[in-house]
Amino acid sequence: MNQTATVREISVEPELRILPLDRVRAAWEDLAASHPAATLYHRRPWLEVLRRAFGVDPSVAIIGEYKSTLAACLLAPGGNPLRRSLISLPFSDFCPPLAVDDSALDSLMSGLSGLAAQSRLEIRGVAASDPWHVLDHFQRWTLDLSRPAQAIERAADREVRRHLRRARTAGVTVECSCSVDAIETFFRLQLESRRRLGVPSQPLKFFRLVHEVFAKLDAIEVWFASHLGKPIAAVVVLRDGDDLHAKWSARVAGSPDGASHSIFMSIVEQHAQRACSLDFGRTDSRNRGLSRFKRELGAAPAEMPYSYFPQMPSVTSAENLTGVWRTASRAWRHLPLPIARVLSDVTYRYLA
Repeated sequence: MNQTATVREISVEPELRILPLDRVRAAWEDLAASHPAATLYHRRPWLEVLRRAFGVDPSVAIIGEYKSTLAACLLAPGGNPLRRSLISLPFSDFCPPLAVDDSALDSLMSGLSGLAAQSRLEIRGVAASDPWHVLDHFQRWTLDLSRPAQAIERAADREVRRHLRRARTAGVTVECSCSVDAIETFFRLQLESRRRLGVPSQPLKFFRLVHEVFAKLDAIEVWFASHLGKPIAAVVVLRDGDDLHAKWSARVAGSPDGASHSIFMSIVEQHAQRACSLDFGRTDSRNRGLSRFKRELGAAPAEMPYSYFPQMPSVTSAENLTGVWRTASRAWRHLPLPIARVLSDVTYRYLA
């Protein structure tokens, strides 16, 4: 008598482990060095700055074994002492999990959701499936630098060329420096610029550490636009392999038109065909002015989703504050600079 055997498929989720970064550093750094989605925020220099500036000591959520890692994600506690949370990664625009394929990513995110009883989770740079909550207001803007500088300038919006002409007519000049004095000059501009926006600035200690770590790698530039001998706008650029990150920028209120445009076009002239891309960082799509500025320069947007579990926080962006946060932001704009600096030193570490 013939018998038919019925085979039932059994799906077994890979085991998720969460280990201190120091225990799996070699596996993590191998993955970050080889994975095409890895960026500045996944690598040792940035993690060293966060550790020394804010005490960020990440763990790694990992599926797989050394040399056969299927998926991994950095996790570190958020700065808010009133809300237990794990973030990938505090003080960073985005730091998505690195996975060999979508199946491994899904397994990792499914395993992470089981941590909800311990902490709230915020994974920056990935859109996870249900039951995660996904915020889709953020975009990452990048400019292709593989082309000649003249081609990039021609492709920019005509408004950019108008701003550049006005800056030249006003006598705005641009220079680049890699010195620690330059980073301290930038900090003074940043403090004023952030106060005008109603948000705390990163502490000077943080920028000094950024300079210390990245200058050793010849991977930091500070670009200034000056008018009548005084700096009026600045951009800090960090290099990660063939990619540049315009990480922070500042501008003096009431400065001549086109100062920031002049800086970015000078960066293009310096690095076109010497680097692959210029990353302008995270922008809230609801900030139409900033989005327009980046688009006119020729940058292209890509979605940068944030995934939350078990629920989305009430405040997700400093560019779209409500309630008491909006009131606090308005008050911050009127602080004397010395007080804004002291309060920034105290509060910024809690705003991860």
